[in-house]
Amino acid sequence: MIALTGDYIAWDTGQQGEVVRTLAGLRAPFGVFGCLGNHEEESGTEESITGLFMAQGIHILRQARAPLYWAARR
Repeated sequence: MIALTGDYIAWDTGQQGEVVRTLAGLRAPFGVFGCLGNHEEESGTEESITGLFMAQGIHILRQARAPLYWAARR
C-alpha cells in the first residue's frame, strides 16, 4: 500500500494536473490511497484534485476509510 499525505499544491492551482500526472504511475499490491492537506482546502481545489486523482486510480479518502484484505500466509 502507498499512502500519500496531502499538500500536493502550494499556491499555483494550475499545477494540479501536473502533480497528479507525476504521481499517477504509482502502483502497490493493496492500492494507492491519499488524503488532502490544508493547501487543497485553502486553495479551493479539494473537489477538482480529488477527481483528477480518482481518474488515475488513486483513492483520496475524505471522511472515509478503506478496508484492506489479504490472504494469510502459511
